[in-house]
Amino acid sequence: MSVEFPKIFLNKLKNTFVYRTLINNIIVISIAILLFFLIYHNIFFLPLAVIYSIYMYKKNKLFIVITLLMIIVLLFKINLYNSNTDITVNGVIKIDDVIKYDKYQKLIYKRTYKKYIIYDFDNNDILPGDIIDVVTEKQIPLGERIEGSFDYAKYLKNNHIYGIYNLKEFKILKRNKYNINIIKYKLNSYINKKFSNESRVFLKALIIGDKNDFDDEFLNSLIGNGTIHLFAISGLHVGIIIAILKKILELINIKKNDLYISLFLLLYLLITSFSPSIIRAVIMYYLAVVNKKLKLMLSSSDIISITFLFLVLINPLYIYNNGFVLSFSVSYFIILFSELIKRKKNFYQGFLISLFSNVFVLPIIINMNNEINLLSPIVNVLFISLMSTVILPFTFLVMLFPIFEKMYESIIKCFIKISIFFNENV
Repeated sequence: MSVEFPKIFLNKLKNTFVYRTLINNIIVISIAILLFFLIYHNIFFLPLAVIYSIYMYKKNKLFIVITLLMIIVLLFKINLYNSNTDITVNGVIKIDDVIKYDKYQKLIYKRTYKKYIIYDFDNNDILPGDIIDVVTEKQIPLGERIEGSFDYAKYLKNNHIYGIYNLKEFKILKRNKYNINIIKYKLNSYINKKFSNESRVFLKALIIGDKNDFDDEFLNSLIGNGTIHLFAISGLHVGIIIAILKKILELINIKKNDLYISLFLLLYLLITSFSPSIIRAVIMYYLAVVNKKLKLMLSSSDIISITFLFLVLINPLYIYNNGFVLSFSVSYFIILFSELIKRKKNFYQGFLISLFSNVFVLPIIINMNNEINLLSPIVNVLFISLMSTVILPFTFLVMLFPIFEKMYESIIKCFIKISIFFNENV
């Protein structure tokens, strides 16, 4: 009886009015919520949201009701999370993560979804999970000093960081060797010790998601070319990992590979500190597996929409994360636009998707960078091909087999030169 109950429940659920109405239509609600997020970043999207609301009302009034309820919940939670953010980090705290650099390290302390960073310029022996008694001094982050320049205060908010402090004194009260972030810490230490500077910078960026060691000239070229998103750990990384794992599992004759892949993806989430783009890709994979097993009849647009709605309801502070908003904006645009260009050749498909998705998110990019490269669609097609077919696969190969590091260095040096050339001459 206990075995049959889930099947009976699922069959009843599939026959309900709400399920039959929402199936293959969840994207309608999720796009409405995404437009709410986009309006926060740029009022330019308000007219589009009004037109879309009229479309939703005519399609089904239930969609409007669900959307309004979700927006009310999101506004309430955003206001709740943003209240009481000005705290003093002194006394006994638990260090959630440690990010080590050559001359300093960052200690990450979390309260719910709010992160606080403590800079330790002495590189003390502090590990993730340690419970310490601290004395700190608060920094006041600068906003944009010149109109259009980098706004550090806004950057912190976009990344859910609500305070910056300098470590003055500390005492370790308890050491926890089994904290989950130890995995990332050990991997970071392995990369620092095992690889030379050029390789280390790319490995940390593409595997852990840490771009802090990028050279300024190269970083500016990525921003100028509109290709900085290639170094945000995303679904591209997860897709390559899944393809590699499937191939390995097939070679060792393991057919039921979903469980092993799911466990490895959970480990990768820990390594990347639950990066929003990785969470999105992993949840989508899990939903695809469940959809196939339980025959839920969810379309690809349903899966990405459920993922989006789940993430924003769990953590509405994603509204401040430019990468999160851009990522889903482009994903939805590709889904809606792909039907029109699916008969085109692969190169033209890539070019057209890149061109029109860049035009669609243009207001956000200008709001973020205060500039736009008109040749960005063409550059993106070239760089995405290089990243997906050469650099990313080679990155994972070098991590497992450091003997190929010299070859890897040559490839990334070539990539850096191409990026700088396009930024300066095209």
